[in-house]
Amino acid sequence: MAELTARLGRDVLPLLLLVAAIPAPANAAAPSQAEALLAWKASLQDDAAALSGSNGFNGSIPPEFGDLSGLVELRLYNNNLASAFPHQLSRLPKIVHFDLGSNYLTDPDYGKFSPMPTVTFMSLYHNPLNSSFPEFILKSGNITYLDLSQNTLFGPLPDSLPEKLPNLRYLNLSANGFSGRIPPSFGKLTKLEDLRIAANKLVSGVLEFLGSMTQLRNLELGENRLGGPIPPVLGWLQLLQRLDIKSAELVSSLRPELGNLINLSFLDLSMNQLYGSLPPEVARMKAMREFSISSNNLTGEIPPALFTSWPELISFQVQNNTITGKIPPELAKARKLNIMYLFGNNLIGSIPAELGELENLEQMDLLSNLLIGRILNSIGNLKQLTRLKLFFNLLTGKIPPEIGNMTALQILDVNINRLEGELPATISALRNLQFLDVFDNNMGGTIPPNLGNCLALQVVRFTNNSFSGELSRNLCDGFTLKALSVNHNKLTGQLPRLPVEPAEPTVHGPIPQRLLR
Repeated sequence: MAELTARLGRDVLPLLLLVAAIPAPANAAAPSQAEALLAWKASLQDDAAALSGSNGFNGSIPPEFGDLSGLVELRLYNNNLASAFPHQLSRLPKIVHFDLGSNYLTDPDYGKFSPMPTVTFMSLYHNPLNSSFPEFILKSGNITYLDLSQNTLFGPLPDSLPEKLPNLRYLNLSANGFSGRIPPSFGKLTKLEDLRIAANKLVSGVLEFLGSMTQLRNLELGENRLGGPIPPVLGWLQLLQRLDIKSAELVSSLRPELGNLINLSFLDLSMNQLYGSLPPEVARMKAMREFSISSNNLTGEIPPALFTSWPELISFQVQNNTITGKIPPELAKARKLNIMYLFGNNLIGSIPAELGELENLEQMDLLSNLLIGRILNSIGNLKQLTRLKLFFNLLTGKIPPEIGNMTALQILDVNINRLEGELPATISALRNLQFLDVFDNNMGGTIPPNLGNCLALQVVRFTNNSFSGELSRNLCDGFTLKALSVNHNKLTGQLPRLPVEPAEPTVHGPIPQRLLR
């Protein structure tokens, strides 16, 4: 044991053992082991994090750890441990919590592993394990929490898993290379509350047996090649809080039965081939906080009832569809909204003045629609907004001076519209502004001489307008400007030298008259 103690001192591995939890051993040899371990623990600083798991330790795990017969919890997660983890660990007779996650551990000889019947928590996530499903895990029948995610495990999901591990409540096999279908036997995991098998190579659709897993709170199947429709039986999972089937090649309408998921707070069905309109029944999902159906083929209008029924909504993403109609003024009822992405649709009409009531909004992207009318003064109320993208619409009128109230704004992009008038002088108050794009409009007048007060400016594009007068030499006062585009205007004076070397060649000196024609 002295050799083990010396090795522990040299490698400073965290036994994450919660040494204090080791009971007094019954056999004669065990006391010296426990005493040596406790002596090593006492040698550490009182405030050291060495018993918390994440310490940056490296080297291999000593096989002698398998001799610590009183060990209950082994937590070596989030370190730099490498090599195969020793099969001797499977001999620990009292181990309950077994966590080797987030290291650089490789596959051992699994054939030498013994069953671990006392383990209830098993985590090997985020290691470069590269094998089929480890057989010794299937022989450890009392596991309730199993995380093998973010490895390169391959082959079929074991059909016998529900029979071998009937007490599972949490199962995470995401980000591996598992292939084939999801075994129908998984429907027998009736205690399972959290199923995550996203980002694999699974096929054969979202299967009907999922409807029998009524204890599920979290279901993540996305980033597979499942295909097929959304089965109506998903509406039976009334305890479900999170449903993620993004990028799974689904070909389906949005089932009205999804409205039965009254506890659902997160829904991501983006990047599939969904069609049809948003059924009004989804408004019954009153706990909804994050809703994404982006990058599909959805049509029809946005039901106004969504925003009067979802008071906790913080993210609404329906971009890159073919949704029509107007932006519902009722959107303003979602007062907690942070992110609103409606871009890449066929929305018509004007931007509702009521959107100025969304005081918590941080990102608003309405680009590439058919919106008309003015940018309303009420937009200046959005003082938390960092990103305002309105480009590629049919907007007219002026940029309102209230834009200067949006002090958090980092991106203002209104290019390719029909805007006119001058750039408001108040824009110089936007000290956080990084990107200013107004090209391809009908704007004119002089450029505010204090625009250089926007000290964070990186990209400024005024191209294809009718700006006139002398270009301010103070434009580069912030020393962050990387790109400046002013061609096809009526500007005079000197082009300022960019303080940051651009990725592509640029010019400075007098503005060539041929660029102004």
